[in-house]
Amino acid sequence: SVQTIFMSMGKDNLTDVMWWLYGSFANITWENAWIIFVPAMGIAIVAMIWAREFNLYSMGEDQAAQLGLNVKRFKRLTMVTASILTALCVAFVGIIGFVGLVVPHACRMALGSDHRLIMPASVVIGAMLMLFADLVARTVMSPAELPVGAITAIIGTPVFAYMLMKRGRNYDG
Repeated sequence: SVQTIFMSMGKDNLTDVMWWLYGSFANITWENAWIIFVPAMGIAIVAMIWAREFNLYSMGEDQAAQLGLNVKRFKRLTMVTASILTALCVAFVGIIGFVGLVVPHACRMALGSDHRLIMPASVVIGAMLMLFADLVARTVMSPAELPVGAITAIIGTPVFAYMLMKRGRNYDG
């Protein structure tokens, strides 16, 4: 309801708000891309460096603590870095669903539970999915452009449903 109030108050920017709500790369310039790319790659590299800690944490908090992981600190740092990265991306391109849900789970199903493999694979496959979704969004109804978030939802919904039906919650990870 707050969202609707803000949208009705800013009628001049309604089109931009709608594109943001559906997720779009349409208004991203190369300058904006660098503002997103540099911190995103920095955080992705940090996450890959933390692969050992993620592997420990995936065994359970008690076992991770027994193996030397400061669980409280790790959870706090992970939450802060994930929040910063999410806020940065959503601020620029809007809400694009399913990428962060489907891609890591698919990587885990394909590669196993080792975060040294899952992290880089998720970054690469997630980027490839976004490039594909943007390509489809720009070409399917050319010269008009569809929201990227709609394309990822069209792809992500059946893929995630398939993943749930095929493997359920019981997979290596």
